[in-house]
Amino acid sequence: MKFRARRYATNYPIAIRHGATEHKCVVSNISETGACVVGMNDIAINEQVELLHNNDRTPAKVCWVRVGKIGLIFDHNLSAGALDLIRYSLRQSTRPRPPQRATFTELR
Repeated sequence: MKFRARRYATNYPIAIRHGATEHKCVVSNISETGACVVGMNDIAINEQVELLHNNDRTPAKVCWVRVGKIGLIFDHNLSAGALDLIRYSLRQSTRPRPPQRATFTELR
């Protein structure tokens, strides 16, 4: 049985660099090993691309193509920090953010 990394739903805007061209897209779900990207057309399986996010570049390979969607496999797994930035950054989503630690200040 092959291990499959846990996928996290998101709605995070990114750019995909394919050759010299950058395409504005949205990550619909992501894991440490890959992502599903919406808004990308005219690309073939096994093409090399770069995912541009949070001032970082992640090289990846296209593993599947559907109408308006592509699946990416990252050349190197995303770090937990990079994965969390994409999962929890401000985005156009209706999902609530994870709870933050409460801090209390004494009022006098």
